[in-house]
Amino acid sequence: MEFKVWLEEQEAWKAKKSDVLQFWRMLRELPIFPKPISVRHRGSAYTQDTIRITGTSDFINSILSRVKDFLRFRDNPGIELDVDYRQIVDKYDRPVPSKYVCYIRLREKKKDLGDKKLDFLSPSGKKFTDKKLDFSTVLK
Repeated sequence: MEFKVWLEEQEAWKAKKSDVLQFWRMLRELPIFPKPISVRHRGSAYTQDTIRITGTSDFINSILSRVKDFLRFRDNPGIELDVDYRQIVDKYDRPVPSKYVCYIRLREKKKDLGDKKLDFLSPSGKKFTDKKLDFSTVLK
């Protein structure tokens, strides 16, 4: 059998729910240490070390309160803490009431930018902007 044929026949790994629950119970608290996305990376960040939280603002805020370890990366000179928190829109670009998404990831900083600004794309393909999120809509 050729390697290519063998490789195409392999199924992706997937754990059983019972195994995941057992593993999860046995895990001790570990520091969060994600690998930053390379400045050379283009396209989707789906396979990169990213946290995506979806749901109500109450749910997202409760998870954010438990992953404050990410805040320590703000002061790293070679890494940018990339955060996107916004309301979800439907396929017609209309806001979905009470449904939000939050992405947290690290990116390597580009060296010697001078006055140039980096434009990173959000998971929806839109450019991140400097527009401030009105947190009064998601904080109660």
